[in-house]
Amino acid sequence: MKIKLNFELDELNLKRAEYFFDIYEPVRAIHDMPKKLFLGSKEPRKCRFCDKSKQEKATFSKKAHAISHFMGNKNLLSYFECDKCNEKFSQYENSFANFIGVNRTFLGVKSQTSKKIPKHKDLKERIDVFANNKEIYIDVQENKFKNYLDEETKTLNIPTQTQPFIPIHIPKLITKIGLSILEENELSDYKEALDFLIQEKEKDILFENNKFLNVPMCFINGFIEARPIALLFNKKSDREHILAPQKQVVIKFGNFIFQMALPFGKRDRQLLEKEFKRPLFPLDKSHIEEFGNSEYSLYNFSSCKQIVYHEKLCLSYDSMIEKD
Repeated sequence: MKIKLNFELDELNLKRAEYFFDIYEPVRAIHDMPKKLFLGSKEPRKCRFCDKSKQEKATFSKKAHAISHFMGNKNLLSYFECDKCNEKFSQYENSFANFIGVNRTFLGVKSQTSKKIPKHKDLKERIDVFANNKEIYIDVQENKFKNYLDEETKTLNIPTQTQPFIPIHIPKLITKIGLSILEENELSDYKEALDFLIQEKEKDILFENNKFLNVPMCFINGFIEARPIALLFNKKSDREHILAPQKQVVIKFGNFIFQMALPFGKRDRQLLEKEFKRPLFPLDKSHIEEFGNSEYSLYNFSSCKQIVYHEKLCLSYDSMIEKD
């Protein structure tokens, strides 16, 4: 499969692109579709993750999204997940959705259950963010509003925090999406990654500070309206000597880009004891020019303890109307 990627690149991202694509080549992309499309085969039905089939009493009644619904995917579905694995993966999705915090409201993706855009409620700061008819409303205490306002730069900087989430669930969900993209004949090389996904949560502590669970993430400023997409890259055959993971997964949705090495492959075991290269996926400059520069941050998502992140909601405005 040939995949064509189009970029407008500034000087920094041109260097990133040269470095990244010198080592990796794109092999597959999946994205939301205008009409329903399923990965895999309906019959014979077998779970890709736990390897159980209908004959082994596995059930397949739940709708499984190949890319998570909260990321904006409505129609790209999967025959790969049994109900038991789907239920486990939904826990990872909840953590991931909580991690992106107030930005989930700005994404504008309606909940599957309530059919409404999720509200963001911060009880500590007493801030409510909610959406209605494509408009965003931010309810803050009047006596705090001026503390958040910078009239010189015409920005609002509102402190808030995420809902509680479990960090290791984030690389687990990215791994799940990456494994959904893999060709069937490659799964045997990622048996440890499959085990990592469905193991009992008590074993997650064994992965504390595992370097494969460090995830570069970029938040791109401004409003972005695009279908979510997941990309899989393979290391080129003539680059085997380079200390870099065999495969990279890149997930783009809303204002976010997450990049992660598909972990625990057979040929990557040598990397656990060595420092390996993390070439970054390039960022398109067209949006950066309009809304300002964006950069990757490296997150250690290996902890299995529930936490919250403190963050700032930064908004710019052209003018302000004061009402009596």
